Amino acid sequence: IQSSGITRALVESGPALSTAILAAGMADEVIWLAAGKLFGSTGLPAIEAAVGGRMVLKDCLRVGDDVATLWRAAS
Repeated sequence: IQSSGITRALVESGPALSTAILAAGMADEVIWLAAGKLFGSTGLPAIEAAVGGRMVLKDCLRVGDDVATLWRAAS
């Protein structure tokens, strides 16, 4: 892919696009926000499987009932 000079992009996406971006190696940092509520068993799986091995957990912060985690590319 030819570089267009873009160095940062904010992507608010669901599991399919998030997984595709991670699988393509297009992300070097992920901030994952997870709600503190369960919505049932019919939801799509989150991106943790795609993050595994490619990203390293750097920080975790509780925000009210929610949790924010910071992942960075493994070096």
